[in-house]
Amino acid sequence: MRIEIIEYPVFMRIGCFREERLHGQEVLVTVFAEIRMESGLALGDDLKKTLDYGDIIRTLDAALKDREFKLIESAVIAVGQSLIEKFLQVEKLDVTIEKPVLPGGMAKGGRIRIHESFVSRGGSRQPSVPPCS
Repeated sequence: MRIEIIEYPVFMRIGCFREERLHGQEVLVTVFAEIRMESGLALGDDLKKTLDYGDIIRTLDAALKDREFKLIESAVIAVGQSLIEKFLQVEKLDVTIEKPVLPGGMAKGGRIRIHESFVSRGGSRQPSVPPCS
């Protein structure tokens, strides 16, 4: 089964430039989670037999709010690791963060999207991202 959370808005402090982090901005987070279901298990309309997307949203909020990131890549990894570590029934996870506001007005209507995939293998994936200069 796949749970999709599309363009969930989160206000955060993100950007290589101090000015960006000082003012903060809203980013859009998209999560696709492939979850493991017991074969032949009838959900019976019971939330306990699936993954509560409200829990996913609360976890991604906790991974981003009240934190400061220089790189979108680092924020994507923080969300992915938080979700894959907390929810054992997640087999595969795709996380995308879209930053609609770029520094110095260079966006001209464009947006930046950073995407990463995570796979559960009895532990979390640890992708590495270089620091922002």
